[in-house]
Amino acid sequence: MHKKDKKRLFFIGILLLIISFVDIIHTIFFGPLYNLFWFSNTINVLLGLALVIGKRLFMSAVLISSAAEIPWVIDFLGQLFLKKSLFGDVTEYMFTDFGYSSLNFYMELNHLLVIPIAIYGASKIGIHKNSYLISSTHIIVLNILTYYFTLPSKNINCVYHLCLLKEDIFHVNDILYLIIWTFSLCILAYLLNKIAIKFFKNHNYDFHFFFI
Repeated sequence: MHKKDKKRLFFIGILLLIISFVDIIHTIFFGPLYNLFWFSNTINVLLGLALVIGKRLFMSAVLISSAAEIPWVIDFLGQLFLKKSLFGDVTEYMFTDFGYSSLNFYMELNHLLVIPIAIYGASKIGIHKNSYLISSTHIIVLNILTYYFTLPSKNINCVYHLCLLKEDIFHVNDILYLIIWTFSLCILAYLLNKIAIKFFKNHNYDFHFFFI
């Protein structure tokens, strides 16, 4: 990796960390605290750290985990342009709690940048074959914490039922569902790791145009 790229990644990482910590502090003081447990919110912090540290194992793990932003992006675009949820109302708070006149609304838009920044970072730093282990650890720890410290009615990280559903229609035991859901996400992390390795190995794309 060129020295110029390393400096650019470091700067982007520091900027992401500043934005993330401002958001965390705001949430701690003004709530709701359960927002801190959303997978997509933890990704912002981890992505900033990955860019600053510049290690393949960590960077590619965050790239895999950044896939968690896809539901947020899909739902937000649906709420914004179609005026309806496309993924379980995961971004409804943007419009009901914040609104266009709120600074929080615009601070939360960093979710839209996570995936392209993660792809850019991975293209410069590289992909590690075992990064799914780091991503899986993140999934397991966060799902357990979410289950024990948030309310079922909020269904943070879909740990009580699928976020696409308004309510649990399968009536599976909560613990059993949590285990199945977490295991499924870990399998997905493994598959995404394989896909990322193949993608970056077979394609010599340069993503610098994101940050010219």
